[in-house]
Amino acid sequence: MPGRDDSYASFFEMRFKSRAFIAALACRSYRAKYGRLPDCLDALVPEFLDEAPLDPYDGEKLRWNAEKGYFWTKGRDGDFNGVVEFGSDGKPRRKNRNYHWVQFL
Repeated sequence: MPGRDDSYASFFEMRFKSRAFIAALACRSYRAKYGRLPDCLDALVPEFLDEAPLDPYDGEKLRWNAEKGYFWTKGRDGDFNGVVEFGSDGKPRRKNRNYHWVQFL
């Protein structure tokens, strides 16, 4: 049975993944309409999202790098980790080997 720290980490990691997933779908819709990724997640509101998704670890907006096409989180340790990068084919891939992501595009 996982310890409390493992459960805590899994809960917040899953929340980050689900919010990044929703934002990625909105980014994909934006790209289909405008031919490029949005400069910031606020550009998705209100056409593709009701509001910009928040990082579950610190309550700030999800970090998004439009130039490289990835989301990231500070994580529970306050360090930038858990990067989800999108390749030129638009598919996400792991940037940090300790971070897991399910391909969905």
